[in-house]
Amino acid sequence: MEGLSSKHLILFIAGSMIVSMKIFSSIFISTGGRDTWFIGILSSIVFMILILYIVNTFSKAKTFNFREIVHGAIGDRFGEVYIWLFAVGLFISAGESAAVEASSIHVNIFIESPVWYIMLFFIVPAVYIASRNFNSVLNIVLIATSIVLITIVVIELLVHRYKHFDYLFPLFKYNSLYDQIRCGLEFLGGFSCVAIIFPLLKNVRKTRSFTFHFFIGVLLSVDLVCFAITGHIASMGSMRAKNILFPAFRQVQRISYGNFIENGQILVLILCTLGLMVKYILAINGIVMLFRNNIKNKLLFVTTLSILLYIYSLLIGNNAFRFMDILEINQYIYLVIFLIFPLILFSIYRAKHFHGNRGKLKLKKNC
Repeated sequence: MEGLSSKHLILFIAGSMIVSMKIFSSIFISTGGRDTWFIGILSSIVFMILILYIVNTFSKAKTFNFREIVHGAIGDRFGEVYIWLFAVGLFISAGESAAVEASSIHVNIFIESPVWYIMLFFIVPAVYIASRNFNSVLNIVLIATSIVLITIVVIELLVHRYKHFDYLFPLFKYNSLYDQIRCGLEFLGGFSCVAIIFPLLKNVRKTRSFTFHFFIGVLLSVDLVCFAITGHIASMGSMRAKNILFPAFRQVQRISYGNFIENGQILVLILCTLGLMVKYILAINGIVMLFRNNIKNKLLFVTTLSILLYIYSLLIGNNAFRFMDILEINQYIYLVIFLIFPLILFSIYRAKHFHGNRGKLKLKKNC
């Protein structure tokens, strides 16, 4: 593998958001109800506009160093404060991935296996993978995300016959405007996890059509998320879907084709394990990239960080009902750290560097 190119970002983006939002879709449905699918579509349009504004700044600045742009916007001191805040967001995202994987498998498949035990089978392999060099991580992410996308397509084909699209209507009948806005903000928070790959962009070697490939990745990801959540409502109805902790596991239990294919939980298990592993690895490597100059032993750093993540994930994921509330709060944390702050900082950067240069050019012409 020659290194990270802009085409690879399509799969990196898909790995950063699709599986997590698909697995715990009930937190969105519990807020948006039957209107969730439509709110998701509107939120995805808004998000694509906002994220393309940020990505376009990378292209115009002719640098893909996230730290450099942040420092260029608000200076070294305040820039470093935000870098640490961003790292906290990455830590929360990685911990969420481990907790969702362990909690969902415990609740739906291995009820007798405790969460701490299941989580060990996630954390230990992740430590080994995340501690490798970037090219090794790149290969694993690309292969795993490709398998995840194929699995999603297979699942959607198998469950299509069990969908009742009349469950999607009528729209805007029962939910208040407040709940609809909350649902939209939660969607934006979930989508904004794409920002976990920002620190990795400095490794991009082939930047041709960077914005276009990023757009394709975001478009593919938000489409699959909205399609999956729409499918959960169409399969079970909004009332049942919002009261099930992890609807993706329940949706595939109805699959039955000629006594040959019976129950598709193995597909969701593959999807959950690989997809959340990818997100965990991306988040861990994002932290490593942010503080690479201060890390002397990558294996020791990743191991120590993973031990802390194991403790954090166990604390938030041990109680599935409380975990759902934490997941909902996390979406607002992501919204602030991964979307609102970058929008502000990148706008400041554009104002200081782009518009300032235009002003200088105008002065030279007048002279």
